Amino acid sequence: MHLDIPLSNYHKLLDQTVSEDDKLRQLLIWNLKAQLDKNVKDFKNLHYAKNSEESTIHEIGKTIKEELIQLLIDGTLSTGWRTVGQNSDSGEHAVLLPNPKNKANLENIKYYSKSLQNLEKQLIDWESAYKQSIAPIEKLIFRAKDRDDYMNRINGLSSQAVDGLNADFKVIEDNYNQTKTDLMQAQPLADKLYHTGYQMDKATELVLQVENGKIQKQIFRALHGVTQPLGLESKAVPVRRKHNVVKTANLLKAVCRTNYEQPKTML
Repeated sequence: MHLDIPLSNYHKLLDQTVSEDDKLRQLLIWNLKAQLDKNVKDFKNLHYAKNSEESTIHEIGKTIKEELIQLLIDGTLSTGWRTVGQNSDSGEHAVLLPNPKNKANLENIKYYSKSLQNLEKQLIDWESAYKQSIAPIEKLIFRAKDRDDYMNRINGLSSQAVDGLNADFKVIEDNYNQTKTDLMQAQPLADKLYHTGYQMDKATELVLQVENGKIQKQIFRALHGVTQPLGLESKAVPVRRKHNVVKTANLLKAVCRTNYEQPKTML
């Protein structure tokens, strides 16, 4: 059909020589084709034509209309509206069976409708829970003065905390400096104490040597070296010893010499 012919004038172009059923078939074909072309053209101009879901719906509708037109053209679909529901041969009512696809689609519609209802119920429950959770917050009323007082109190506490930390740091620093000074002063005392301990240790060794009689020979040898000139110690000249010949000073010298004759033992 030409696009310039309005739908309301299609019946004027029908072949009057054919039956009423064929006239109705031809009129349906023309109208369905014209409507299909109009729907395709209008859909392309819509802003949501690129939406996948809308495109799928449009294609399904287009396919159904094309199949319906083809059924009318092939004569598979009867247009005998006067005998609808009756068998033309026996006069009995024809049994119409539902399309299996339509039945499956109906089941899917029921399933998705139920799922949608469940989701809507969950949405309502979540909204209710959210409102209950924020209800205490919505009841809180903050006044500008209360907020300023709170901030001032927080700032005051922060200042006090900083001052306290500074004071503690000053005390720690003073203690560190004092400890460092004490360590520097204690070093010489420790050295002196070590030296004193060393002298006491050597004195203890000397006392033990005296007690054990080991130093007796060394004392006599030293005394002999003090009382005799150098070079005469090796001569076997008989000397008549007198009592109390050795003086106290010489004895002390002999003791000191004995102590310092073995420096390796002391160190």
